[in-house]
Amino acid sequence: MKMLSMRHSGYTLIELMITVAVLSIIAGVVVPGARGFINHSILTKEINELSTLARLARFKAMEEQTEVVMCPSLDYTNCISNWTYPSMAFYDVDGNGKRGTNETLLSSTEKLHSSVKIKAPSQALVFDARGGANITTTLTICDDTSKADKAVGLIINGYGKIAIAQDSDDDGVNENHAGSALTCS
Repeated sequence: MKMLSMRHSGYTLIELMITVAVLSIIAGVVVPGARGFINHSILTKEINELSTLARLARFKAMEEQTEVVMCPSLDYTNCISNWTYPSMAFYDVDGNGKRGTNETLLSSTEKLHSSVKIKAPSQALVFDARGGANITTTLTICDDTSKADKAVGLIINGYGKIAIAQDSDDDGVNENHAGSALTCS
């Protein structure tokens, strides 16, 4: 008579513990890097949307030879001072800074991502028929770490030139329109 041999398959407790330990180490290395990549992607998206809106506003002001207002708004009619809300650009034919029923909405952005904060002027940006802006400013966007070396900025000068903030002095932090380092506080 033949004896049947029974084989057990599976993992031992030690093999399982080693696997969990290796996965924990990998997760500890990968997750922080992925978070930084995600934060950078969000900041890039937000600054690109504002840059696109500002460039459109300036171009349309020169093309139509009229003022174009860029500002945050809750209702796409009245400007507010909180730039975390959606931003809009519209022809300001009557020059009152409000979007009237006969003033075309050119474009708008969505509300900023909840993980970012913005430092921006409390007033609307107005581009005139020559493309000039009413103020020279930098819109600074920071992620939830609030580290200055992660901050991005959109620079708009009085001539209407629009640029993304750069690190011109190689200190690891981008500079604003006045040449000072961007801050997140």
